[in-house]
Amino acid sequence: MRPPAAARPLLSALLLAAPAAAALAGEPTGLLVELPPDLKSVPPGTRVDPVQVVGRDDTGARVGLGERRVVLEATAGAVESVEQPYHFAWTAPEDAGERVSVVLRAHLADAPDVRGETRIDVAPRAVARLVLRTPQPGVPFDGSIEIAVLVDTGAGEPTPLVARELAFDLDGPGRVEFVRLGTWRYRAPTAADAAGAKRVVVHAHASDDPALRGRLVLRLGGAEEGAEQKPADTDTSGGAKPSDADAGGAGEDDTLQPGDAAARSGDADDPRAKHVVWPGGRLRLTAWRVRAGETGDWTRGRTDLPKAGGAFVAPEPQQRVRAVVEMDDVRAVRVRATLRTAGGEAAPADAAVLETKRNRAGRFALVLVVRPPADGTTLVVALAYDVAGDAHVDGDTLEFRCRARR
Repeated sequence: MRPPAAARPLLSALLLAAPAAAALAGEPTGLLVELPPDLKSVPPGTRVDPVQVVGRDDTGARVGLGERRVVLEATAGAVESVEQPYHFAWTAPEDAGERVSVVLRAHLADAPDVRGETRIDVAPRAVARLVLRTPQPGVPFDGSIEIAVLVDTGAGEPTPLVARELAFDLDGPGRVEFVRLGTWRYRAPTAADAAGAKRVVVHAHASDDPALRGRLVLRLGGAEEGAEQKPADTDTSGGAKPSDADAGGAGEDDTLQPGDAAARSGDADDPRAKHVVWPGGRLRLTAWRVRAGETGDWTRGRTDLPKAGGAFVAPEPQQRVRAVVEMDDVRAVRVRATLRTAGGEAAPADAAVLETKRNRAGRFALVLVVRPPADGTTLVVALAYDVAGDAHVDGDTLEFRCRARR
């Protein structure tokens, strides 16, 4: 159902540009269709006001249209004439299942050859999800641990969820209790009642919107009385880190701790302790390796991951990144690579290979192998996620460069 106009996002400009009638006099040979400054894309259902149409002459100068009538059409969405011939509004379509480019075309009613156009993208809304976080990844038998519940819209850091009623389900023993707005508590069973269970998966969803959901994996018996309790990394999974052992693939088991993963892979300096959550919280990078050629060995020591959103720069011509997609409803992951020169030009590139599989926790584990050129250009790799309901999330971008040794 189409939401009421008051509920739709509104983009408005405080001032329209000066009327074209006040511009240089002359006969228009074309039209300029102008959107608010710096507006390149909008979510579905957004109303864009103003869309301004002005005349231009052969020199490109703005000229008046007088009393002539302008026809504005769009390849998608709805156009509204606010004040002829200069002021229009456009509302993006509601049913954009994936990113689409919409063309707004204008022409003079009495001279169709006098025309102009502009483009704007309609990007799907980010899929919101719940993020469950705990101060440590394990809980002792007959103990308890607080769970902070946040919401992640992909537009920034997750924020506390304080205005929604939640329902919880457990895969494993124990129970969840309400503490205060935004905080719940998991109470673990005794060792006898656990009946050999070593972990529990906590599922949460909004009572009024089951699609808004998240989950947390907790290790039972993981913080013994008197033992040092290390906080869990504050990433979007809120729980223990998976393995990215070189032999077994990235993200095999969400219950493994960094030290456990290091022991499995044979890396004594424990690269798993340096996981990086990419901006938006959808992707957690677990390891970065490089090698000199197609048949050389991948580095086994620690190659520190860049900071969140940073570039991968290495002297070797091949790089490999392992990661886990921190979204439960992903059905497929797509990759697109482009080469960007220092001047900003971009061109498609066949320089990235993506392998995916489900880890034991049911999430997508990724292995991305890239070959950035050694000429100083940047290889830009964009990941997109197909999620439940045939929706698409244009998610994460990684940049790679090969820097020659000096």
